[in-house]
Amino acid sequence: MEPAGLAALLDGASSLLQDGIRFAHEGVLVDGNRVVVMTACDSPLAKGGSYVNQFCFVMTFDDAGKITELREYTDSGPAIAAFHS
Repeated sequence: MEPAGLAALLDGASSLLQDGIRFAHEGVLVDGNRVVVMTACDSPLAKGGSYVNQFCFVMTFDDAGKITELREYTDSGPAIAAFHS
C-alpha cells in the first residue's frame, strides 16, 4: 500500500476511535538489521465497545538506521468487526 493510501485508511479509522489506538508493547526481538515488535491494542470505539487486537511488526533497517521495509501481521477479523459493522 502506498503512503497516501495508508494515510487515508488511518484517517478513516481515527474517527471511529474514541482516543486513537492505544498500544501495549509485549516484546521486541532483534536479529541483525531486522526487528520484530509484538504489541496489542485495546482501544475504546466512539460508538461503544473496544477494538482489541494483536500485532506483529517486522522492520528491516539500512546501515543509516532508517526503516527500509515494514510488514504488519494481524488478525483482520477484529478490525472488520470494529470498523465495518
